[in-house]
Amino acid sequence: VGLEGLTQSTPPRAMRGGRGLRLLVTACMHTRAAPLLMPATAPKWRGALRQSFQANGGLLYKTNFLAPSSYEAIRDECRSLRRHFKRELDSIATGRLGCCLDSRSQTYLNLMTDEISTALSAVTGCTLFPSDFPVECRLYTPHAAMDWHQDDELYAEPQTEVVFTLDNDSDSRTEWVDPTGERHSVQTEPNSALIVRAGQLGPPHRVTPSRRGERWILKLVYTSTTERSPDYATHIDSFPKAKLKHGNKRAAKAKRR
Repeated sequence: VGLEGLTQSTPPRAMRGGRGLRLLVTACMHTRAAPLLMPATAPKWRGALRQSFQANGGLLYKTNFLAPSSYEAIRDECRSLRRHFKRELDSIATGRLGCCLDSRSQTYLNLMTDEISTALSAVTGCTLFPSDFPVECRLYTPHAAMDWHQDDELYAEPQTEVVFTLDNDSDSRTEWVDPTGERHSVQTEPNSALIVRAGQLGPPHRVTPSRRGERWILKLVYTSTTERSPDYATHIDSFPKAKLKHGNKRAAKAKRR
């Protein structure tokens, strides 16, 4: 693969520079950006997808988001993280577990890319790029749920969030209300993406409680600005222990004393 991944991925700001670039190059030698099956950049698709997004009040549900082989690799890597899962803090969701992904992981490098940025920009009509907010792997266990809400704005301009389903053998459903007041409901399929506009202009949506099974998802955040809102700091510590870096352990231990 060589450096091919560098042309399709946007490195986090903290990784720019000598050592960070070497780490990113090393990671890209073992992965490549996941082929996107959503042809949102093609004119004949762009209009239809954008119309659906707008008709739903800023929401698009798209199945078969990635090529099967890429989806399977991402799913397998995320499943290996279960031992790191912690109960989520400061969220209206109940019973949800998860952790933040390392920005050098294959999953991060496959999903926070220019290709997906371009596709999302075509759908939303807003120029987007990968944000510096962590990619979160989340697990809904039996009885877990998330009540009606509109996503908090993490940036000065409302972000676009992608809920990518890794696995779902639960009976929970994702529901949303469009601008006409009609309620929609879907049981999100593996390798599907729910693209949602945040803020008061985004659609009210929820995840219904499950009686059985589990639902694994990734939350990706794409933004049109680097200027953060006050809510950014509120949500950044949803999984504080899972995000702890080796270099910060001593400082964290001292803080607890």
